[in-house]
Amino acid sequence: VWSPPHVVETSGGGSIIETSPTLGPVNTDIKAIITADKPMTNVFPLAYTTDGINWENWPYFSSVPKGVSFTPDLLYTNDPVTQLVTVTFSGESNGVLGVRMEITAPNWQSSEVELQISEGAIDKTAPEIETEINYQYRQGFDGKTPYAAEIALTLNEPAYCLNAGKAGVLYDENNPLKVTTILNSTATYRFADKAGNIGNIAVTTKDIDRTPPKITTDPANTKNLPSSTAATIKIKVDEACTITVDTTTPTTFSLSADTEHTITFTENGVYQIKATDNAGNSGLVTVVIGSIDKTAPMISFDNLTVRIRQDSQLSDLEALLDQGVNVWDNLDAPEKLVVTYDLTDKNGVDIVNLSQPGLYEVLYIVEDTASNQGYATRYVRVFDKGQPVIIIGGQITEPEGTIILTKGQHQLIVEGLKKISASEMEPYTIKITQGIRSEGQMKYYNSTVPVDAQDKITLNQTGFYTLYITTQSRQSYRTLLYVEK
Repeated sequence: VWSPPHVVETSGGGSIIETSPTLGPVNTDIKAIITADKPMTNVFPLAYTTDGINWENWPYFSSVPKGVSFTPDLLYTNDPVTQLVTVTFSGESNGVLGVRMEITAPNWQSSEVELQISEGAIDKTAPEIETEINYQYRQGFDGKTPYAAEIALTLNEPAYCLNAGKAGVLYDENNPLKVTTILNSTATYRFADKAGNIGNIAVTTKDIDRTPPKITTDPANTKNLPSSTAATIKIKVDEACTITVDTTTPTTFSLSADTEHTITFTENGVYQIKATDNAGNSGLVTVVIGSIDKTAPMISFDNLTVRIRQDSQLSDLEALLDQGVNVWDNLDAPEKLVVTYDLTDKNGVDIVNLSQPGLYEVLYIVEDTASNQGYATRYVRVFDKGQPVIIIGGQITEPEGTIILTKGQHQLIVEGLKKISASEMEPYTIKITQGIRSEGQMKYYNSTVPVDAQDKITLNQTGFYTLYITTQSRQSYRTLLYVEK
């Protein structure tokens, strides 16, 4: 019986044949246990082989008594109690692959048994590993600072790598394990041959540079730099680099570590500043320039036309002109914009004649912090002081005009009618109906929007309404209301 025995792989998983030794390789002894049907008096080796073909007589020397192995490759024992003979192949020195044993019974009858293992069945030697490190450099740089290293590990026998490479792949002198690393470190690689012997090797890589340079900008936030013509920033890097700035005409220059350099931008935009060190590693920083202001601010009005009664005061007109003005700019906040208008021309003549009804133009100027100016024209309607004044939701209406209102409730004010006493206006009738109606139609339509006791009206539908007033003196007034959501 052999230990370990021969195993034949089958579709069911394997079959064990104890009467044959393992084919190996194993990193343990291989033992043959001999049993007999009679007591064994003597057990002696007769011959041995180192190649499985040629046999040599067992040598006996004066220093090696009969019955004692002359090589540590082969040991045998005879246990008279258990009647077992154990022959051990240790595979440690001369490569003994087989032995013929003579076994003698008490009646002096003898038998021979031949025991043989396969060449290479026992392997107790760890694989040997040779190391070669090839540092890798980027083309076009100093060739002194590597960015990676390729480690080639060559073995003197087929072996698996336990902590690198591909699982199940045998590496040897024709198929070395190649590992690429970007680390400066000492790594230990472990290999196991087919017999399970473990070989280790420690490999140290150094001087690898994979760290991109760090770029610092001053100020860190460049978007709102105060400038109307150009913007400048200062940069620093933490190691010697080549700097590239992707402006309209890309700029490239060298910059030493911790040295300040000023870059000027003449146009708004998003720019990349690239720093490349001697190993070819690149660091990027994005600079947003949005403060170069060549755009004029804008101005609009809630009401393009303001209305004022004939013979009103100048302060009343200025109060109206100061209301409903909206300004904006691509950079400045509205509160930083300056709005002006002039009510006299270059000769000092009033642009708006408050004593004369008519339509007048007022020029507004809005200026940003970069001195860019925007312009807009607003109109002033001076209406006849004898004309009725209808105010809805704070807006002064015009005869045959249109105002825009939101849905909901609005205050209605009627002024400027003829007075029948010092404190009382002449009676009037007011009609409000949905849709656009002519003055002739309104004479025969009933009002569909009532005026409550507080002189308020409620407009629930979007679209046009027609408001029509007739006075006791047969003065009439028609205007349109447009209600939006």
